[in-house]
Order: sequence, then C-alpha cells, then structure tokens
Amino acid sequence: MSSLSRRALLAGIAAAVSAPAFAKSRLGGRTIAYDGVQAFLDGYVSSARLPGAMVAIQRPDGPPLILKSGRIDPDPAAPAMDERAVVRIYSMTKPITGIAAMQLIDDGRLALDQPIADILPEYAAPKVLVDDATGATRPAASPITIRHLLTHTAGLGYSVNAGTPLARRYVEAGLTPGARTRGPGEGPTPESLQAFAARLATQPLGADPGTRWTYSVSLDLLGAIIERVAGAPFQDVLRTRIFEPLGMTDTAFFAGPAQQARLTSVVGVAPTGVRVLDPRAASPFSAPAAYPSGGGGLVSTAADYARFCQAILGGGAIGRTRILSREGMRRATSNLAPPGVTAEGRGHGFGAGMRVVRVPQPLEEPAGSVGWGGAAGTTFWVDLDARVAVIFMAQFYPSMAYGTAAEVRRAFYTDRAGPAARRPG
Repeated sequence: MSSLSRRALLAGIAAAVSAPAFAKSRLGGRTIAYDGVQAFLDGYVSSARLPGAMVAIQRPDGPPLILKSGRIDPDPAAPAMDERAVVRIYSMTKPITGIAAMQLIDDGRLALDQPIADILPEYAAPKVLVDDATGATRPAASPITIRHLLTHTAGLGYSVNAGTPLARRYVEAGLTPGARTRGPGEGPTPESLQAFAARLATQPLGADPGTRWTYSVSLDLLGAIIERVAGAPFQDVLRTRIFEPLGMTDTAFFAGPAQQARLTSVVGVAPTGVRVLDPRAASPFSAPAAYPSGGGGLVSTAADYARFCQAILGGGAIGRTRILSREGMRRATSNLAPPGVTAEGRGHGFGAGMRVVRVPQPLEEPAGSVGWGGAAGTTFWVDLDARVAVIFMAQFYPSMAYGTAAEVRRAFYTDRAGPAARRPG
C-alpha cells in the first residue's frame, strides 16, 4: 500500500526451502495426496513471486493438515513459513466480528433487524447523498439495522472503494479503519472506536439501507456496537468470547512480543518485480492502532484461523467448547442479505461478515460455502457440504496481483477429485 513504508527493490527472492513430503488425508476410504496444492505453493516460491505461502486444511475433528513452502520474508535467513507464522489477515477479521455480533444475538442483547440507533442514537436520522457536488442529501427511507451492517447493505462506503464520493469523504474525515499510517489528504484519526462511530454518523449514506450491497466499513461500525452492548472494549470481547475459548493464542490487533519473531513481511507486486512494502522488523502491526478495526485489524496464524473455521464446521463448537448456538451458526452462515439484494455483482449472498456462495464456479466455489479474503492475499472458505475448511496464508499487495484465491480452490478440488480430474481431455 502506498501509505506503508517502502524499501528498495531487493536483489532477489530466496528460492523455496525444502518442501515437506506431499501431505495426504483420507476421504471416503481413499487417500488424497494434495500434490496439486503443494505444487501451487512451491510454484509461487520457486518463481520468486512470493517468499512463502501455506495452506491449512481443516476437518471437523483433529488438527489441520498443513502444506507450506518458503519463508516469512525474502531474507534467506528468515524463519520458514508455517502454521505459526503471524500474518495480517485484514478483512478476514470481518467474519470474526460477525460471529461476535451473532453471540450477542444468541444472548438476546441484539436482534438482526434492530435499528442501530437503539444503541448509537447519533444514527437516528441517516441521510442519503443525492448530489456530491453540492453535498445535498435527503432522509433515508429506512433505518440502518444490525442485519445491514453484517451484510454490507447499510449504505455505508469504504476508503478502499477508490473513485467513489463516499471514499473521498471518508479519507478527508480520517475514516480509514484498519490503516496504520495516514495517507495524503487524510484527516486526523479518531482516538477511539466510539469516536470513529460518532464521526462516521456525520457522513451521508450512498444508498438507502437494505437496497444495495456495497463493500464498506459496516463491520467496523458493528465493532463499536458490540463494544457498547457488551460494556467492554471490543478487543476484550473478542479475546474472552472467541480467541481464548477456541485456543487462538496468536490472534490479536497487533503482534506482541511473543509474536514478533514470527511476524511475516508483506511484499508488493509490480511489473518491475517484487519488493518488501511492510517489513516484519519495522511493521506498524507491531503496535496497537488508535482503535481496533473489526473490519480489517487482526493478525493471526493459519493454526488459529483453522480453529475458528473448525468452530464453524462444528456448528458453533469444537468438542465441548461452544462459542455460538447451533442455530446461531446456521444463521451466521446463511444468506442474511435483504430480499432482492445480491453481493459482489456475482449473485452471491452474504452472512455474518462473509460471502455465501449461491452461484458456484466449477472446481472453485461450491454452492453454500462461506468465506472471505484479506487485502494482503489471504483467503479462506468453509465447504459446509463437504465438511472441510481451507485457509490460504501469504502476504502480498495488491491482493489481486495474482489469481491465488481461485488457483488454490482449483488445486484443492482437483486433488480431491482424484487423478481422473487431472487427465487431459
């Protein structure tokens, strides 16, 4: 990202470290060799497109199957990439925030269709922008609800939605949650999550709530609501209600002393080559941000995120440890978007901060699967029918520089289909 500190182009990227033996698992009485997934990882590392990458494959029971290649930094002396490497998961924070909200719904302290003005009165009279040049607005046709925040249908915007009127207004107002440094023309950063919510309330909406899917800061605003309803700092709510019960010991809003040695570097991908943009030794993720971003602020590991996915597969529980009721998890992973509204321009639904696939792609996204990705190349999905979750961890900008999200899906499902799926013709 342009706002992050940059270093000169490295002379080269280290070749792949010795890859582990091809990982295998059992499925329906046959052994699956995930050689296609391993080849996908090794190919990116050996070609110097990435210093390291890994995949965790999680079933409902037992530890994840780990496939890995390369290192956490281009430096040949850096530690190997593995399931304990600490990565910036950015927007993969959103499903965690969504599940925290569903916990409060389980508790009867929130409701899906409850107006957020019940908790944050400054949102009692939202207005919709009708003329960007003059700033003219009109009253919104309906209130913003918890459902709208969970599904990006509140009419809010995002500073990352380049070229849109709300994006420019958000930058000027300093409403860039998840960003650790200020960019050109950016206003002062709010000093707390509640201050962020109050300042966001002064901005107009881009559409009437419930009428359009627009990727937005809605999960950040939801974090402020969770904090207000729970009566505790948002980061503490996540820690005590999700991270500690599930054993997610390395997931937090910054990499502390215990994680620092395992923090990855983020590389930037450009036609001129690959270079380090966010170095592990001097990353802004080594210290707390001004306020926790429920939409994009967490660091985590593949081992930790696999535990989160295992709880999804377990209907809200891992063994006897339950973080959400079975019905609550069923709702969280179902399409919660308002009637007639589809997500991402691809006809998908949206659940509690995560995509719900409705239009399947061959060898990529099975219908009914849920998941999301992060700005630095991470992605995950949970195939609810096949009872398996896959987490891909790498660190590069921009996330669309490579087609890794689709490639890892194709490699995974091709491996599961067996050798016949790989034969030409």
